[in-house]
Amino acid sequence: MKKTQSGKYYHERFNKTLQFIVNKNKKVLFYGFFSGSTLFSLKPKKGLGIEDDSDYVKFAKKKYSKLNFVYSDFDKYTPKEKFDYVILAGTIGRSKDIGQLLKSVREACHPGTRVIIYQHNFLWQSALQLLEKLGLKRKEGIQNWLSVPDIKSYLESSGFETTRMFRRTLIPAKIWVLGPLFNTMAAISPLVDFLKLDQFIIARPKPQLTVRHQKSLTICLTVRNEKGNIEKIVKSLPKICKDQEILFVEGHSKDG
Repeated sequence: MKKTQSGKYYHERFNKTLQFIVNKNKKVLFYGFFSGSTLFSLKPKKGLGIEDDSDYVKFAKKKYSKLNFVYSDFDKYTPKEKFDYVILAGTIGRSKDIGQLLKSVREACHPGTRVIIYQHNFLWQSALQLLEKLGLKRKEGIQNWLSVPDIKSYLESSGFETTRMFRRTLIPAKIWVLGPLFNTMAAISPLVDFLKLDQFIIARPKPQLTVRHQKSLTICLTVRNEKGNIEKIVKSLPKICKDQEILFVEGHSKDG
């Protein structure tokens, strides 16, 4: 479970980003790899990690005993309670059924829940695959490299609305001071934003419209010098519903 210095730098940036988004002492559901260190850094009131690596679940349960971990395929786990934050870290691309995964996530949401989706920029696909072959990066298997519009479409069809999208990390390795220097410069320069590795999409459940059993209607009419027509207007208006009112806005009439 040891990380290289480059990996340590990258994961620290990832954790700090989530710490900025996620408030402390909240209930957090985390789908993804190495959830223990990230959940621990968020200091949740309750943290639950869903992992598809049984060996890591055993490790995490020992090291992070105050947190809970479940061994399951991401799209097969059904949440049993509501959470304040749901984090999907690289799981959208690995899921065999994205629709089912987001449907399950929806079950874990209350109206104030925020869903945070983290994935790699598809422009980095070849570079990341090369790093995996060289043994400089953990192998993640086959990924569905979805674009941001694709993910937003999946969210929309699953009852979510996107509230924010941003990218971070131009250089994922520290390389002495070069990584931090370039990442700091990239943070204030929008010209290279499309090249950044990390993509964060924040969404929330769509508000549920409440249907009132007793409907009401206000009919608003502007009138001026209509003294002889007011009664006719009132009698000619149809009865749309039981609770109905007519609001006349008078425009400085001179007919009394």
